[in-house]
Amino acid sequence: MATFTQLDWTRPDVHAIVNSHGLLVIDATSAPDHRSWLSNHRYETLDLDFKQGISPVVEHLGHVLHWQNQFGYALQPDSRNLDALWDGFEFEVPVEGGLVCWLADFETAWVEDKRWAQGFMVIITDYCLQQLALGRRFYAILTVSGAESPILGQRVADIAVPHPYSM
Repeated sequence: MATFTQLDWTRPDVHAIVNSHGLLVIDATSAPDHRSWLSNHRYETLDLDFKQGISPVVEHLGHVLHWQNQFGYALQPDSRNLDALWDGFEFEVPVEGGLVCWLADFETAWVEDKRWAQGFMVIITDYCLQQLALGRRFYAILTVSGAESPILGQRVADIAVPHPYSM
């Protein structure tokens, strides 16, 4: 089943998933319009607000991802283990519409721990690709506070020539 029946580049989800590897950056002032669009197109949202830093978001992810049930221990707020987070990064992405991870004030995370913020965005882009392969729509919206945002233009991941695949 195709994720999109046509590539309508005026749609933010097409732009985010196909053109931007699962990352859509918007100015915070346009957030209400985007939330309305998501609702009208049957998207669910997972809100992650970084205003207070990374730790409260990590703690929230521990609950949302049912960390205790998956791994037998609680995800600690001060955990910055991206490999562990990637291992537990699994959501029910609806077949109709999709799921958007709304990253409010992500610039705060970027300033607090750039390595973690970059790694978290890599997890999102990888998960977007996995969901695309399954015919589902997943992407993240990052709100920024204008053209001077420290995130804009930064590298998130590099694609390298892979090692040979063997059967």
